[in-house]
Amino acid sequence: MVSQTCGGDSYSVRTCSECGYEESINLHIQGHAWESEYTVDKEATCTEAGSKSIHCAKCDATQYNEVIPAKGHSAGEWEIETPATETESGKEVRKCTECGKVVDSREIPATVGHTHAFSYAITTPATCVEDGVITLSCSCGESYTISQYALGHLDNNNDGKCDRCGSIINESAAALESMVINVPENTKVEWKQSTTVIVTAASVPADCELVLYYDDTRIAKKPDENGNVTIEQDLGKLQNDAKITVVAEKNGYIQSNSNGLMKKDFTVNVKASFFDKIISFFKMIFGLLKPVVIKPNL
Repeated sequence: MVSQTCGGDSYSVRTCSECGYEESINLHIQGHAWESEYTVDKEATCTEAGSKSIHCAKCDATQYNEVIPAKGHSAGEWEIETPATETESGKEVRKCTECGKVVDSREIPATVGHTHAFSYAITTPATCVEDGVITLSCSCGESYTISQYALGHLDNNNDGKCDRCGSIINESAAALESMVINVPENTKVEWKQSTTVIVTAASVPADCELVLYYDDTRIAKKPDENGNVTIEQDLGKLQNDAKITVVAEKNGYIQSNSNGLMKKDFTVNVKASFFDKIISFFKMIFGLLKPVVIKPNL
């Protein structure tokens, strides 16, 4: 058995096989026992250098320390990191086969040959006063929005209210819906009988007026604070039929509501045959031909 140290003496020990007696012989050998091959102390990586040295076989001493250069990256095959679509480019990379770090990259152009086929859907419906939103989408995922213009109010029946949303868009027109014109029924009077007609109207808008037309005569009257109007017109001693027209006007224009023009006609017919005239003549002589007032049946 040999016991060695690098800083003292080395001994050879012999032991008797019969009795076990040991005898030590000083070999007078000192110093390190250097190995013939290098030992790697630190492995080099792709980016960091390593080291190697000659080791003593008897202790931890080393000599001839050398640097092992960094290996550098080793690029692998190209692989897709982000696939390209019909509208957007993608990306492919090469990774180091040793450490996995990305060492190179390049763009993958967007695919070509696709023609968008957009379908549209109303995202937010337009109203009479607010724009809506229409979304156009393609099967590839491309989409965009456009405005749907406000529809605007609609009043086909001229009642002053929007047919779609019910909002009052013409106060005068809305008020005309409740306006009523009252005229007499067609009536017969005696020849040369003094005749007065009365027409009325209710719920007349403040900016309108009731107008009575007879021959070349035009009688116009504004409503009172309650919207009521009464026109009393003396037609004189009639000898011929009198056709009378009563209308609701605003700024000289006949008004209308959902039932049509605000206009009513009636006629005062005169009994004017030869015999009717003779009868009327004698009634006048004897004071029997009394004035007549014709008014609506309310």
